[in-house]
Amino acid sequence: LKAFADCGLDPAYFARRTRDFDEPLPWDHLDCTVSKAFLKREWEQAVEANLTGDCRRAPCKGCNVCPELNTAIIDYKEG
Repeated sequence: LKAFADCGLDPAYFARRTRDFDEPLPWDHLDCTVSKAFLKREWEQAVEANLTGDCRRAPCKGCNVCPELNTAIIDYKEG
């Protein structure tokens, strides 16, 4: 908190305000292969309490993890 005070910044502004997806977000510089557009769609799904289907049993949702990491989807038997 001292760093915020030294710079004249309010930490609540950064921690508690509603953010817009079009603004730069604190984690935008991190590359986890999942696009910001995909994360926004997932957030919208979560707000509506909708689940995203498991891509092993439903169509690909376009998160980009499998092709980026050269990963094959392996299904498993339940039970």
